Amino acid sequence: MTVEYKGPGFYNESGERVCSFHPESMMEFIDMAIDGYWPVQSSEDYKHMKEDLLEEEVEQQRRDEKNELYGPRKAYHLENNDD
Repeated sequence: MTVEYKGPGFYNESGERVCSFHPESMMEFIDMAIDGYWPVQSSEDYKHMKEDLLEEEVEQQRRDEKNELYGPRKAYHLENNDD
C-alpha cells in the first residue's frame, strides 16, 4: 500500500499525515494525543480551568471519604484488621 504525500505536517509510522501545520489541525491533534492538558487562549479560559480542577478535587475528596479511603473509620479498620 502506497501512501501519498499530503503536504507539510506530522506523519505517523505508516506514512499517513495525522496533522498539518495549520493551527486548528494542530490543536485537534494535540487534544487527541495528550490527556490532562488544557488549551488556554485567554485569562477567561485559565479561570475556567482552575474552577474545573477545583471542582474535580472536591469531588475526588468526597468519593474518597465515601469509600473510606481515609479518616477515622479507615484508621479503625486498619488497626483492627487481623489479616
